[in-house]
Amino acid sequence: MRGGNLNETTQKRKSIEQKSIGVVYITISFLLTINLLIYYFLFQYYMKENIKHQLRDTAIGISSIINADELIQLRTKIDESSEEYLKIKDILKKFKVADQNIREIYTMRKTDEKDIWEFIVDAEDKDSKELSHIGDLYDVSNNIEIKKFYYGTIADDDLVNDEWGTTISGYAPIKDNKGHVVGIVGVDIGTKTFAIYKFNMLYATLIILFVSLLATIFIIKKIVGYYTTPINQIIYAINKVKEGNLNYRVSIKTNDEFEDIGEALNSTADILINYQKMLEKSLKVEREQKESIFKVYKDVIYSVTQGKFNLINNEVMFEIVNEGVSYNEMEIESSEKVAEARYMMNSYLVKDNYTVQSKSHIALCVSEAATNVIKHANSGAMQIRQLKDYVRVLFKDKGQGMDFDKLPKMIFLNGFSTKLSMGYGFAIIYKFADKVYLSTSENGTIVVMDFLLQYRSNEEEGVYEV
Repeated sequence: MRGGNLNETTQKRKSIEQKSIGVVYITISFLLTINLLIYYFLFQYYMKENIKHQLRDTAIGISSIINADELIQLRTKIDESSEEYLKIKDILKKFKVADQNIREIYTMRKTDEKDIWEFIVDAEDKDSKELSHIGDLYDVSNNIEIKKFYYGTIADDDLVNDEWGTTISGYAPIKDNKGHVVGIVGVDIGTKTFAIYKFNMLYATLIILFVSLLATIFIIKKIVGYYTTPINQIIYAINKVKEGNLNYRVSIKTNDEFEDIGEALNSTADILINYQKMLEKSLKVEREQKESIFKVYKDVIYSVTQGKFNLINNEVMFEIVNEGVSYNEMEIESSEKVAEARYMMNSYLVKDNYTVQSKSHIALCVSEAATNVIKHANSGAMQIRQLKDYVRVLFKDKGQGMDFDKLPKMIFLNGFSTKLSMGYGFAIIYKFADKVYLSTSENGTIVVMDFLLQYRSNEEEGVYEV
C-alpha cells in the first residue's frame, strides 16, 4: 500500500528533468525568438535598402540610354506619335518587361508652377487606363525625395500613396550634353512585390524558428537527460530500498559526484542487509525464548489447574472462538456497558436450566471480565456462543497483553492486577468458570469462559449477590 502511494505521489510530482527541460527550453526559445525578430526587422531594413538600390540602378541605366535632346522635343500629346516618343517608350517597356517586379516606368519634368510636374513618356500601353500622357500634371508637394533629383539618383525611404496606388520609387536625372537636367526617370515597385518580399521573409523566419525550436528540444533533452539519468537511477534505487528490496544495486559510471552517491547508496544497502540479518537473528532468539517460556507456563498452569485453565496460542484460540453458534454479541467501550453485558448474559441464562447460584456466579464472572476490559484496555467486545453441553462467553480487548511472569498471581490471587490487560478479577473467573482459555500478545487478550449446563452440586460455593 505504501509503495502504491509513493508511486502515485512520484507520478504527480514533476521531475528535475522536466523542470530543467522546461526552464532551459523557455529561456533558449525566448532568446531565439528575440534574435529572429531582430533578424527579421534587420532583414526588412536591408531588403528595403536593396530594393531602393535596385530602383536607383535601374533608373540610372534607363536615364543613361535616353537621349535628352529627343526628350526635350516632346511637348504635347500630339508628339506621342513621333519617332522620338516611340523610341523612348520602347526603351522604357524593355526595362519593364525585363524586371517583373517593376510596376511603372515613366519620365517627368518640372513645370513653371511650384511643386507641379508633368509626365512625358510612360511605359504603359496606349490602351491602359494607367497611361500618363505628355503634359499630365503630378503634384509632388508630398514627395520629398523626388525633389532631390538634382543632387543625383535617389529613392523613396518608404512607401508613397498617390492616385496610382502605394509604391516605392527610384529616380535618376536625365541630363543633356552640357550636364543640364532636362527631366527624370521614375521607376515604381508596387506593394504587391514589397509584400511578397516581406511574406517570403516572414515565412523563412517562421521555418527557421520552428526548425530551431525542434532542434532545441532535441538537444536540451539530450543534455538534460545526460545529467538527470543518474538522478533518476538514484531515486529508483531509493524507492526499491523503501519497498524492502535491499538487494537492488544502482550502477552509475559518470566519474563524478553522482557515481559517489551511487556507491554510498549501495554501501548503505549492504549495511542495512547486515543489520536486518542481525535483527532477524535476534528476533528469532527472542521468539524461541518466548515460545519456550510460553510452553513452560502453559504446561505448569495446565497441570496445576488440572486442565481447567488453558494458556493457548492464537491459532488454537481461533478455533475455540469459532466453535458453536453465536447467540449475541456487543461492543464494550464504557463503564455503562458493564451492566448491559450482565443483562445480555442474564437474558440468555433465563432459557437454560441453571440454578440461581450458578446464574449468580456466571453473571459475576461477566461483570468482572467486562469491568477489566474498560479499566485496562479501554475497549473490547463480548460474545455469547451456545455449544452442546455448555455456554461459552468470550471477551476480547485491545490492550498491551499480559506479562507471563505475573500470570500465576493473576490467576490464583484475588485482586492482583498488572494494569496491562484483564488482570483484576482473574481469580474469580478461575474459581467459577468450568474451563478458561487465555490467549495474550502485544495486540490484546482473549479470555474464553465455559459454563456447563448442569452446575455441579457437590462444589462448596457461596451465593454471590450481583
